[in-house]
Amino acid sequence: MLLKKRSEYLEKTVLLIECLILEIEYSSETLYEIIKCFSLRNEFKCLDYLLNCNSLIEEGVEYPNAWSDSVSNSKFFNKNEKEKMLQLGRILGSSNMQTQKRKMKIYLEYFNNFLFVSKKAEEKYASVFLYSGTLLGFGLFIIII
Repeated sequence: MLLKKRSEYLEKTVLLIECLILEIEYSSETLYEIIKCFSLRNEFKCLDYLLNCNSLIEEGVEYPNAWSDSVSNSKFFNKNEKEKMLQLGRILGSSNMQTQKRKMKIYLEYFNNFLFVSKKAEEKYASVFLYSGTLLGFGLFIIII
């Protein structure tokens, strides 16, 4: 179940990065306004780091510190994913739109790869549990007979 939740978390993160790329390209809103808007959307409610980042910004914490603290405390990212999210956070709002967009597309690829690996692990362990459950049931059947 945890693997499925992790895959869903990574799927939402990929979607968030895609949306951030579009917002940066087509919107004139500030980074804070974009984060606030996304943190209020239902499809991103499961992203604890986004919600925490928005809360910290509302409390007066500067964006870079809010992002860093929020990503560092995220429940479902492994060390490598956290590192990439921290790097992505440093890109946001730090350069012109074209440079941000180009760099964010690189991080989108990273997270698509993380998602692919997570889904493969989910499939692998799901089949292991299915087979072990079948064998256990068969073993109990033999014992009962």
